[in-house]
Amino acid sequence: MNKLTLCTVLIIISLQGALLAQTNDDSPLKPRTKTQRIFDPCTNWNIRYRDIVTLKNAKMILELVTITDYQRFMHMDSLLMDFKKDVAFYKDSLGNMGTGHVRIDYVISENTGAKKIRFKKYQPDGESFVNLNGKVSKLKVEQDTVCIIIDKKVKVYRDYYEYSNIQATFLLNNYTEVDELIAAQADIAHIVDTLMQVKRAKYYYTDTFANNYNRRYATTYYWPYGSSHERFKMIDGLSHNEIDFFTTKKKQDFLTADFNIGVGLIRNQLAPCADAGLQIVKSFRKYNLEGYNYYGIYVSPYFLFEKNSNGDYISNTNVFLNAQFGGDGNSTLSLFGLKTTKWDIGLGYLIKSKGNYFKNTTMKAYLNIKLFNSITLSPEIIATDNFKQIFPGITLKVF
Repeated sequence: MNKLTLCTVLIIISLQGALLAQTNDDSPLKPRTKTQRIFDPCTNWNIRYRDIVTLKNAKMILELVTITDYQRFMHMDSLLMDFKKDVAFYKDSLGNMGTGHVRIDYVISENTGAKKIRFKKYQPDGESFVNLNGKVSKLKVEQDTVCIIIDKKVKVYRDYYEYSNIQATFLLNNYTEVDELIAAQADIAHIVDTLMQVKRAKYYYTDTFANNYNRRYATTYYWPYGSSHERFKMIDGLSHNEIDFFTTKKKQDFLTADFNIGVGLIRNQLAPCADAGLQIVKSFRKYNLEGYNYYGIYVSPYFLFEKNSNGDYISNTNVFLNAQFGGDGNSTLSLFGLKTTKWDIGLGYLIKSKGNYFKNTTMKAYLNIKLFNSITLSPEIIATDNFKQIFPGITLKVF
């Protein structure tokens, strides 16, 4: 058959038990076979944009590297017609699926023009039936998956090119429903263009100039035919499905009053201290992790003691007004071998001075490292006497 001379076709038929056709292993750390590198290329390791679009009778998932990749899927009907033509040639390989389901991966090489095809067949988890008005028929529960993968050529530097992969995945009741997708080309082109324009407006700068150490990742949820007022939602990070959309929504922010006590080292003297203030707690949920950001205003007195001329102890109270920002769960801080996800940074201004410990304008910068339960370690840099004297300090607080 001359079709074999037009495209290189690799058919891999595998029977799986309880696995779903749309399941991929997204871990870049596990060893990957050559087959996986060809047919499961788009993992969280190498894509930047994932779009999950709910169509009328299907679902479309785009996984891309750059904003310009949307152009490659603007004429989805052409890709699907080529897919339909080539798959029809190997229709006998699919056999009678019954109530089982199939995943078909269709890889197009922009460099050679070769096309590779993989069929993965999945047996049903038991026999399912539907009874309608006394008429019994077999029921197909799982969806078929059609994945169009483009192995694209990317210019990295001058005459140096690398190959990367992008893909469009369709979840269908039956893989033969690609005809309906082809007929809906105008709608799909509009959807793809909308996604491209939104990404361009928000990520164009980082998309164009970012490197591997400064990359932006985004997931878009799009319900173009939905009746809800919120049909379009974009979040940072790569999510997998609509369930992640609901878990990434921010929780209720709230205001708290806080108080803690401790002891600080001021110059060469230990001084009891306290913090009392208000903070706004802004909750977030992304990358499937839950956490908080804090914004607080605190009054922090230090109680220093010395003897007067009569030999009696007197208390010299010095009070700082502090503004601080921090987080819990957003990122990990490592300092002196200690690792924590709970930290604050802040600036303090001396609003009350007594004794000879501080002179004139005095400020401090500090870092709160929350260690075990209610224990916080705070290294500080204190500048006094109009910033003429600078010395370190440290405070240990509880609660």
